[in-house]
Amino acid sequence: MSAMRIKLIIFLAVFSLLSFSEQPKWDVGYIYFDESGTETFLHYLHDQSMPVANRVIVDGLIYTREKKCRKFFAGENKGSFYIYDEKFEFDKKKKHTIDTLSASLLDDIPFLSDEFIKENSWNLGKGSLFKKLYIIEKFSQDKIIRTQVRWVYAIE
Repeated sequence: MSAMRIKLIIFLAVFSLLSFSEQPKWDVGYIYFDESGTETFLHYLHDQSMPVANRVIVDGLIYTREKKCRKFFAGENKGSFYIYDEKFEFDKKKKHTIDTLSASLLDDIPFLSDEFIKENSWNLGKGSLFKKLYIIEKFSQDKIIRTQVRWVYAIE
């Protein structure tokens, strides 16, 4: 085999590996999270026999009225953010970080829209859509908290 042919085979092999590997589409994604917001949505109750205080019946099916943004932390090392029916996990063991930054940065952050979150709820590979994904919360008038998360799944 000629040297040129070997180089061509190596080039094609490397190109194939790079083009078929699962690379994130974007480097960084930002989601604005406002737990104090009043926006709600209807969450389908899969166990229709479960007693729920704030239930809503639509076409004979039972839904619960949930806040758009909910947060649950188990200590300082692990927590979950919920936006609509989507779950985003923070885990220090996975080297996720939490930073306090100036609120003046809010105007320059390109936040993902609610439509983007809803449109990608079906996407099983959503954990790899971004190299890094951050939840941004306003902490005070002049501070925000940036929490690195992983987009896990849609709640069923």
